[in-house]
Amino acid sequence: GVYKHFGYKIYNTNPYYVPDLRGYKKAYVEIDAKDIQAGDIVFYSGHVALLTGNGDEIVHAANKSDGVKITKSYKYTTPIKIVRVKGVE
Repeated sequence: GVYKHFGYKIYNTNPYYVPDLRGYKKAYVEIDAKDIQAGDIVFYSGHVALLTGNGDEIVHAANKSDGVKITKSYKYTTPIKIVRVKGVE
């Protein structure tokens, strides 16, 4: 993926599927919503999205019928948390 292309190792980021988040604190830092930027990862219950950098816009695999799509706001449903891969500025 995109992060791998630029030399970043991404661990499974979805706390819904990986409750113990082994390696999480080594790779990511939690971000306050007011500090979001392109590339930040948004967690939802059972879902993950990537902030595009165009305001609150995200790209995500919505469902089987819609496929990958862009949604105008990550706030379309309540996020669990937002994280940034350490070293990404």
